[in-house]
Amino acid sequence: MSRRNNNADRTILTSLSMNGRASLTLIGRKVGLTKQPTYRRIKKLERLCGIRYVPEINLEQLGYLKFLMLVKFIDKIPDVEILIRVLKKEPRVQFAMSLVGGEHDLIIYVLCTDNQELLYLIRSLARETDLCDYPSKWNVTPFYEHYGFVPLRNEFLQLLETRVLKRTRSRVIRNNDKKQQILMREFAVLTELNFNGAVDFTSIDRKYGFDRGRSQYAYGKLLEGKVLERITINMDKLPILYTGVIFVDVINQKKFAKTRPIFLVNISSDPKNITNTYSLAGDTGVPFGTILFKPVFKDGELEKTRKMLSKVKGIEIKMATVTKLLVGGLCYRLFDNAYSIQRGVLTQTYGYKQADKMDYFQNKHTKQAN
Repeated sequence: MSRRNNNADRTILTSLSMNGRASLTLIGRKVGLTKQPTYRRIKKLERLCGIRYVPEINLEQLGYLKFLMLVKFIDKIPDVEILIRVLKKEPRVQFAMSLVGGEHDLIIYVLCTDNQELLYLIRSLARETDLCDYPSKWNVTPFYEHYGFVPLRNEFLQLLETRVLKRTRSRVIRNNDKKQQILMREFAVLTELNFNGAVDFTSIDRKYGFDRGRSQYAYGKLLEGKVLERITINMDKLPILYTGVIFVDVINQKKFAKTRPIFLVNISSDPKNITNTYSLAGDTGVPFGTILFKPVFKDGELEKTRKMLSKVKGIEIKMATVTKLLVGGLCYRLFDNAYSIQRGVLTQTYGYKQADKMDYFQNKHTKQAN
């Protein structure tokens, strides 16, 4: 592939990552092509990269908190089939991975409305009939995503239907917490988008018996209210060797503060591969620090990352490798780092030059930032 074609493909992947429903005209202008060549190139990338269109949903707006469970089995680790069976049937689990090389055997990403529900979930999983015979230690920490996101399992949307307050014209549910109120048709649109982020809105109107145009209007309202950040992509066919999990514990705040820009630059660095350097990054509270999920394409890449991060002072680095994806998964895309929280902090707090931002949006209903 020529360098020009490679640049064009990266531009298309970034455009779709930022706005998966961007028009062919908008994308074509960025790569200097008309509609038909742009369409053909997108279809080729969809096939080669295994592109799926997925919604980036802001669960905080619906009253949910994010947590990571870190599990260590004392004697023997349960068989993979047992772990999958137990974790898959719990809709609040969005991804679960088995690890090797670190202090934990499992890392589980869950969604709960409060600490009480979280405690119930931990007890429920730890006491599962299939797991209770395996002595284990369960640790949990709040997880504050600041780079990337985790696609929601469709099973969670079914759970969400019973938890989210819905208002109709015939009945208004009065509740002081407006974060947990969305219209029934907005919930329907979220559900359909989670199955297929590229779904045609007219088909949603027909399926649910909505007046023409109501689904697209609901989509706009979801974006406007920040319940939906964007439609993005997830690339399922990438030559990833494995995923590395990097635990960064801050042990000296003063030293860390002085070299924090190195850390922020590393997270938001522009990748050489066709997916971001990290698929997910977030702060933890127990212990205080950050956990990074890194797709590794070449041998030695993870150690190179450790060497880079060692320039950051006041931290302790531990690494593990994902051996098996048990439930759910991460999102692999090519998000424009000019829109990342990290670049914003570098500019506003540390005086770095403002990154140039390309326009990926066509109207008021699709203009968002990470």
